[in-house]
Amino acid sequence: MPEPTARIPQRSHARANRARILGTAREELSRNPGANLDEIAQAAGVVRRTVYGYFPNRHTLIEALVEEAEQALREALAAAHDPKADPATAMARLTLLAWDLGEQYRMLIAMRHRDLGEERVAAALDPIRKRATSIIARGQRTGVFGRHLRPRVLNDVIEAVTLALLEHSVADDEKPVSGADAATAGLVAAGVTPSEASRCVEAVLADTASPGS
Repeated sequence: MPEPTARIPQRSHARANRARILGTAREELSRNPGANLDEIAQAAGVVRRTVYGYFPNRHTLIEALVEEAEQALREALAAAHDPKADPATAMARLTLLAWDLGEQYRMLIAMRHRDLGEERVAAALDPIRKRATSIIARGQRTGVFGRHLRPRVLNDVIEAVTLALLEHSVADDEKPVSGADAATAGLVAAGVTPSEASRCVEAVLADTASPGS
């Protein structure tokens, strides 16, 4: 039996409400990782009952944000996949992608130890870690990257550098850290010379900014 059409706008409204609450939660938790559901409801301009209707507790809200981030990561990885790209270019693109997502979901990084746990974080990051490790292995086979560390270990180093720079990116100084800085630092950690790493990242950024890219 066909579903009454009157319920379709209601469902659309519910999805919009949920999305608005999640968007507000990202902002509030970025400012205050300890924000509770009442504070998020107030910031979203809805009554507390509305938030609790979608998210019975703070844990379910945070888990919804993680799932949202995972979906965004899967879509970004699919869009950025280019098996013909040389390893340095592929790694620079991947780091820039990770940086953009990290900025959007910065609060999850801040909450990774207290609220999420290492296993949940590892599961969320598994797709990008596998892609990065594969790129590093290919770069080592072709001589683009150094062989000073095994691919997985080298990726852990690059990931740690990227996370550290992301945490410093909000610093109020003369030259805030950028995604380009992180991508360059990652390539240098992989064994690419600083000048070549800079040229590679600049080329990736120029290609991304060009029409039709």
